[in-house]
Amino acid sequence: MSFDGLQQRTDFPAPVFIAPDAAAASQALALDVARTMGNGPLNLGLATGNTMRGVYAELVRMAQGTHPMQSGKLPVDAMGCFLLDEYLGLPVGSEHSFRAWLERALLRPLGLGLDRLRGPALEGDRERAAREYELLIADQGGIDLCLLGIGSNGHVAFNEPGSHPDSCARVVELHPTTRAAAAPAFGSLDAVPINALTLGLANLRACRELRLLALGEGKAEAVRRLLVNGVDAGLPASLLRDHPGLVVILDRGAAALLPE
Repeated sequence: MSFDGLQQRTDFPAPVFIAPDAAAASQALALDVARTMGNGPLNLGLATGNTMRGVYAELVRMAQGTHPMQSGKLPVDAMGCFLLDEYLGLPVGSEHSFRAWLERALLRPLGLGLDRLRGPALEGDRERAAREYELLIADQGGIDLCLLGIGSNGHVAFNEPGSHPDSCARVVELHPTTRAAAAPAFGSLDAVPINALTLGLANLRACRELRLLALGEGKAEAVRRLLVNGVDAGLPASLLRDHPGLVVILDRGAAALLPE
């Protein structure tokens, strides 16, 4: 783990690194991923959404050998890719699925096919699919490094407020604030799925390393609650804060409400 050039805070339950802006935070996380990949085969848990867009763009530049801070290309052939969550009820091939999002943002630019992305089956018995996805992850050696965002309501993956600390992969109902945040991408609130399949908090805690990235003032209150308040099931991210491999990366906006 190395986040050279970022402000480090050691007065919180987890290591915190603060970058001057979103671009610097994204680059720092991408460099951390790249350094970890240099140590050998790596199974990555991949979050989606705008928070991760800059990180994946940086990784693509590194893989193409055009990044000024990375010498040599990334060993993407040794990278395993695992979904953290997925919407349910979308048409097959929907551009709004997280599979499709990751294909556009990361896999295709890396020259990788969609078959490289592991995720739960979405047809048939969904609870069975959740169990089978857990078994698949275990069979592949587990997730080494999991990239996480945080929702304004504190959700991680699709573990919404009230999620049990020992929750496993399962079908969930999305919180109204989560659906509202996704509405612009879908064109309307009514088009946003009501349900999703997500890895649970127990699955996330089983990952060897966690990196939580938060950008912008819209995440500042969730970040404050995560790092300053006590553990609270109403803020699911806080149930991960005692993970020994958790590192939190913020830009100044997301860090705005932290005490000095």
